[in-house]
Amino acid sequence: MFLKKYIVLICRSSLSPILPILVAEMSEHHSSLDLIPIDTWSTDNWADDILAAKFESLQRTKTIVNKIVRDSADFGSKDLKQIELVFDLSKCEKEVRESFEVFRNDSEIGEFFQSTAVHVLSTDSEKSKFDNLKEFESPTVSFGVFQTIRHPCPRCRLFLSNVENELCVRCHSIVY
Repeated sequence: MFLKKYIVLICRSSLSPILPILVAEMSEHHSSLDLIPIDTWSTDNWADDILAAKFESLQRTKTIVNKIVRDSADFGSKDLKQIELVFDLSKCEKEVRESFEVFRNDSEIGEFFQSTAVHVLSTDSEKSKFDNLKEFESPTVSFGVFQTIRHPCPRCRLFLSNVENELCVRCHSIVY
């Protein structure tokens, strides 16, 4: 057990600066090792202070969202990859709205939040297109959650497929 924990700690600290999402998943997967939490998105040495501030805001938002979803009776036992998040930016604090500008598309946001998919809405009226949306609010962020019927691609884990263990359209075109 000691050797396994040591190997995981070495891998985690080595990969943290270049693959922060992988490190976060690895730490979550090996939770039985009682690892000391690591800040995988440390922005201390970033050259761009504005980008660093936006990522710190995103990290705080991610922590709030994860805590609320995991504490929810409806979604608490679910893996975040089995749900889709819907952010209503019209009800979020300005700092949170601006931090979402870091991403080029919803797929990147989904990867950051480690959710099957993330939908970013600019108006409250757009929520009507999502069935069974359970809404949550905190002082800084407003979002909704619903159980996904789609599945992450087993190859890239970035895009979705309607059938479990089937490649997404992008991966299918690459492989075949």
